[in-house]
Amino acid sequence: MTTRLEHISTDRLENELADLEATIGRLRAQQVERLREIDSRQVPLGDGCRSLNEWVVARLDVSPETASDLVRIIRAGNDLLTEAIGSGKVTFDRAAALARLETATDPARFTHLDLPGLKRYIA
Repeated sequence: MTTRLEHISTDRLENELADLEATIGRLRAQQVERLREIDSRQVPLGDGCRSLNEWVVARLDVSPETASDLVRIIRAGNDLLTEAIGSGKVTFDRAAALARLETATDPARFTHLDLPGLKRYIA
């Protein structure tokens, strides 16, 4: 079923895009939970992969960057971060940036920064 987008208001399009991004975040949070379990079971090693990153790239057919972001979020061990993605409070990209911080932090602490600003802060 295809929607005729030209008949939808700009406000509605913007809201739908934001809703879709939140849905992507919820799905990514589910991936993080499952990948955490896959990692704990050492499935990648059993499959002959050198790392979880390599396994994620091969199994999920995602870019190495996306795999690294997923694994970085897992390794951060920050349940607040995973919950924030799942609830739509932060996007997956923002969570991946926050996971680069060396200390676990509340994702709400950096809401005053846009994503490029957050990345500059972290660098």
